[in-house]
Amino acid sequence: MSKILITSIGTGIKKDGGYRSAEYEIEGKRYKEKIIAKALYNHVRFDKIFMLGTSKSMWDAVYEAFGGKDENMWCKLSGNQETGKIEERDLLPITALWMDDFNMAGSKTFIVNYGLDDSQLWGNFETYLKIAEYIEDGDEIYLDITHSFRSLSLMSYIMLDFVKSMRQKEFTVEAIFYGMFEYIYEPSNVGKITPVVNLKILFEINEWIKAISAFKNYGRAELIVENLDKRFGKGDEKTKYFSRFSENISIANLSAIKAYVDRVKDKLSLFDETGFPIMKLVSKDLIDFIKRMDKKYLSDFQLEVAAWFCENKNYAVSYIALTESVVSKICEMEGIGMESEKDRKEAKKRLHSEMKYASLSKKYKTLNQVRNSVAHQLSDRRGSIISDIKNLKKSIDNIEKEFKKLDKSGHS
Repeated sequence: MSKILITSIGTGIKKDGGYRSAEYEIEGKRYKEKIIAKALYNHVRFDKIFMLGTSKSMWDAVYEAFGGKDENMWCKLSGNQETGKIEERDLLPITALWMDDFNMAGSKTFIVNYGLDDSQLWGNFETYLKIAEYIEDGDEIYLDITHSFRSLSLMSYIMLDFVKSMRQKEFTVEAIFYGMFEYIYEPSNVGKITPVVNLKILFEINEWIKAISAFKNYGRAELIVENLDKRFGKGDEKTKYFSRFSENISIANLSAIKAYVDRVKDKLSLFDETGFPIMKLVSKDLIDFIKRMDKKYLSDFQLEVAAWFCENKNYAVSYIALTESVVSKICEMEGIGMESEKDRKEAKKRLHSEMKYASLSKKYKTLNQVRNSVAHQLSDRRGSIISDIKNLKKSIDNIEKEFKKLDKSGHS
């Protein structure tokens, strides 16, 4: 496990032959340095630094800030920086300094483009993919977005999120640092301090955006559970409720989902009591689900679950729930037990033998063909996957209409 700083360096402004120092304040401690990367190193003590910059970035200042003493090397970096001719091999003295004097073996420097067009931006994208190859499982990443072009800082943030979303490396984002130079000009800032703020909350918000999107669009709650675990811990009651929901939905056990709804419906106030803003947004969707599924009769619950799974594009489970809802409906109408296989077989027998269920029986047979094809992976059924998906919503509506007709005669 390594603490890694990913940072970019800008061109800087030289005055009287050198770069101006800044008084950085990080978590109450102050560091006077010409580049923020050195101030951050003083504060955190990284194991590696991955630094990006253009061929005209202030690499000479980096060399100087980290104790480079070779005047000829400094002059070479300064001259090449001014003409925009710095190449990655010219930066080897900097990585040598990091390794020999700061015990940061494995540190890297990268020359990137200005990002003036798509071609240059995609080139920078590939550079970030190279950086990702040097990140190992368990590493702690600290991102600095202070210097360089705003487009490069933005890409640094996006690419870090991209690599993490790809799930190729299991690393954590410990901080996103931003040196707020604009605050120097505030009249109240007498000491001209440059506060370094941690914008990690932006990364956390982005994680929540992905989690909420997965929940709203596909009914998947595992990302919400992960985020709740980070925020509140596994032992928190809210985390447990979402975790159970995620498990039940993932395995698509209808009886378990029904039991979950019955257990949680009287504890919905728990989700309104949190002071975490995003939690209230997330909880609303879970609360809406619980209220939507809180049905008196099993058949109505299974029908509603079928509709919900259809909306969330889990068509296979939707077909299974829909066919089961029909059998449950007959059990309810005929006063037959619903738990045993024997009772449900009896319900199917009556469904197909009694005239009052003729319309429902016909629809059930069509549905059951699809259901059996899904459950048993059959390949000899007529029809197609596209038509199955296309007809599902209509089938749900038709079964609901049949249920309403039967409800006029009342449940037993």
